[in-house]
Amino acid sequence: MGFKEVTVIIFIVFTISCVLGSPRDIVFSNENVNDIDGVLRAAQDPSLSREAKVPGRISCQHVEATEDPVCQNHCLPKGYSYGICVSNTCSCV
Repeated sequence: MGFKEVTVIIFIVFTISCVLGSPRDIVFSNENVNDIDGVLRAAQDPSLSREAKVPGRISCQHVEATEDPVCQNHCLPKGYSYGICVSNTCSCV
């Protein structure tokens, strides 16, 4: 056999092994569904979505980017130039 025939045979064997070795069915557990339900509830309930979700984040009252005194008092002692309120959460810059 020549080089071309060997290459074609190796390619066919490789393709078949990839197709047979790949998972075909994805099983979703109830845990994933419960997590999605919690995310949807948080998105629909404004009181849940306004709370700071990340530990150490400070919540504030402005949705659009605004310099807020609460954020300034939080960020300046940490060495940042200023603090702004974006989406009800302080961000240090």
